[in-house]
Amino acid sequence: MNAGQDADEQNTAGLLHAGFGLLARLTGVVAAVAAVGLLAGLTVAPDWKVRSIAALVVFGGLSVLLNAVSVAYRPEVER
Repeated sequence: MNAGQDADEQNTAGLLHAGFGLLARLTGVVAAVAAVGLLAGLTVAPDWKVRSIAALVVFGGLSVLLNAVSVAYRPEVER
């Protein structure tokens, strides 16, 4: 019973690690798009600048936070 419970915990940790990792990657992509918007705002449309900076800060910070949570849920590998 204990071995089965450990396997379930490992599976749950693996799913949480994968889920938070995917969310971290997606928010990282949104932050990258915001960075491109910031560059475009500096050259083409200055009204994009404030929104792009806010999106870059919010989604960049969220990406870092989700990545940290993903690492915390990384399942332990038995050797």
